[in-house]
Amino acid sequence: MMRPLPMYSSLSEAERFLVSREIHPDRAREAWNLGSAASLEAGKHFDAICLRVVTALHGVPIKDGAAIENRFRAFGITSSVFTARDRLVYYVLVPPGTDESWQAPETTCHGRRSGALRYVKVPHPSREAGPGAHWVLPAPTGPEMLCDPECVKALLASAAAK
Repeated sequence: MMRPLPMYSSLSEAERFLVSREIHPDRAREAWNLGSAASLEAGKHFDAICLRVVTALHGVPIKDGAAIENRFRAFGITSSVFTARDRLVYYVLVPPGTDESWQAPETTCHGRRSGALRYVKVPHPSREAGPGAHWVLPAPTGPEMLCDPECVKALLASAAAK
């Protein structure tokens, strides 16, 4: 069972960054307090590339967290990656505006152009293991920790070549 987080305890740098441009940051904090992922709007201070495990991590066992982490790190992706509850989808946070030019098969980039799909369910920054959505690599504490989209493209190209 998921443990609720202390309500409005002092915010970490990652919490502050993730909710810094939300219209209603208290809603995100409340969701996190209840042990749920928070709906955050992509396109303001990050875009989110959605990767299916079969596309991006071909051949890596989905339950082997260390192997998945190593696969991302091998392509220069060292932070800002979380997975959905089922571990079949991974989200990589990239700089805002990436959605304007993102073109990669079997992926989606959520950002300002995404309409209603610009909202992404983001786990609490301290949530580093399941069950449920959790961070595979550290949550960003600022824009400098967002991933380079070219690194994501390299990961996808490598997986496609296998």
